[in-house]
Amino acid sequence: MKIIAVVCAVIGCLKIVSCDLVKESGKPTLEKAHIEKETQGGVHVGEDKTEFSTHEHEDAAHDNADVSESMHGSTINKLLEDLARTEAEKRIKKLISSGNVKMEESEVQKAVDEIAQQILEEVKEGKKDGKETLDETMEKLAQKEEEAEPAAKIEGECILFSQIELSAEVTEQINSGLKVSFQKSTDEEAAKALGVTMPGLYYKSDEGEYVFNLSEEENTSENIATKISKSQDIARVPVFGELYRENSHLYENLSVPIVYFVAKKPDFDNYKWAAPIAESLKSHLKIAMLDYITTEFFLNISGVNGSMLPALFIIVPKDQRLHKYLLTNVENDKRTEEFLQQCAYDISSVEPYLMGEPRPSEENMANEAGVVNIVACTFNEIALNPKVDTLVVYYAEWCSFCKNLLPGLDKIAAALKKASSDVVISRMLMSKNDVPLQKEVEPIQAYPTIRIYQKETNKEIEFEIQDKPADAESVLAFLKAHTNIPADLTLEDSAETEKKAAPTPEAQIPQEVKVDL
Repeated sequence: MKIIAVVCAVIGCLKIVSCDLVKESGKPTLEKAHIEKETQGGVHVGEDKTEFSTHEHEDAAHDNADVSESMHGSTINKLLEDLARTEAEKRIKKLISSGNVKMEESEVQKAVDEIAQQILEEVKEGKKDGKETLDETMEKLAQKEEEAEPAAKIEGECILFSQIELSAEVTEQINSGLKVSFQKSTDEEAAKALGVTMPGLYYKSDEGEYVFNLSEEENTSENIATKISKSQDIARVPVFGELYRENSHLYENLSVPIVYFVAKKPDFDNYKWAAPIAESLKSHLKIAMLDYITTEFFLNISGVNGSMLPALFIIVPKDQRLHKYLLTNVENDKRTEEFLQQCAYDISSVEPYLMGEPRPSEENMANEAGVVNIVACTFNEIALNPKVDTLVVYYAEWCSFCKNLLPGLDKIAAALKKASSDVVISRMLMSKNDVPLQKEVEPIQAYPTIRIYQKETNKEIEFEIQDKPADAESVLAFLKAHTNIPADLTLEDSAETEKKAAPTPEAQIPQEVKVDL
């Protein structure tokens, strides 16, 4: 097909988004710290105490001037070529979509090349119909490129106060990860003026000022870049802001605990009294407002319900388990402040929260088939009873595999009852109960989870689900392999004693959990 040459206009307006970096009062924080120190009558410390030099930067800039200039032209030309090609592709796409022209892929590429070349030639020809010459275009692009250079950084700075030596490689690693400018100083007086105890870290951004202490392990050239990166992650998170789906990534993998201030969003303004507490603890703990209305499902299965609001809720990974801590019906009082301080500085002093249903009455301890209902407060006496073997099925009411398994559990219990076996068949609803945090019990990772706790030793043996979901037959085989039930026991033996249990109401799960925590 013949390709029709299309005369394209020169690209009208090329914009490079830039961000001006303006320092408060025109002086970096470290310099202001020196001025403040001298103004307050402090002992003057010589310039050699600060391990960075403007002369060194000037020398480096001078040495690299020729290299930068030689690279400058090629950078601008490459940018012009890229822009011309982008414009050409856009115009060809528009032409094809109009239906007036049909092209094969090879013809499209050829047309793009021709039009891009025409755009570049038109620029080189000079002003034509009010267009800029190549020199003028390059000059403007160069100016915008220079303006865009600081765009990667935001207003603020990070100052490391330490005696350790940093190699060029470590310094580059630190700078590449920081969103603010970086400096290093050994000036103890300047550190003190900023509230930093050496060794320490000062971080300032649009979210405020932060001071971080450095442990002996962190204050090494091998670990300092990681510490600074983690500190920046903490400083990026609002001091007392709302946590929702769009900003949840900021809260991921923080090196400090996150306390959820759970309340209904219309009531958030009633709890501004907590902001000063959050400010005082911000380097050690983050407090995030969490809307109960949009996260009710997650909160309910974690043990937080509407009657507890407002509540402070925190989940801490510890010993390969999730430890939960909860303070309900919080008020602006000493109890709330002490709880938050403990969460920030000594979480082990807080009693973990275990969600649990009330202890069942004797008549409701087991269903008609003989399946025992375990709740958090009866777990030890039933599941870990050393006198008998106990099978526990950990389930959730919204799990379809669990729903299919539970009727079979009734059959097994009925068959064992007929055989006069002392093996206990039980179940535990995990959306309303937590297992103990003791080492004998492994965390529950999926539903259903099926385990046997052997008598005398309480050894925990978990059923391994193979190529199909667990059912009554496979669970019975599991019991035969690890307990002393009769080898010839079958589910048919339950026919005379089995009674149909009342159907469990079907639980509805929200199609979308608003915040993934």
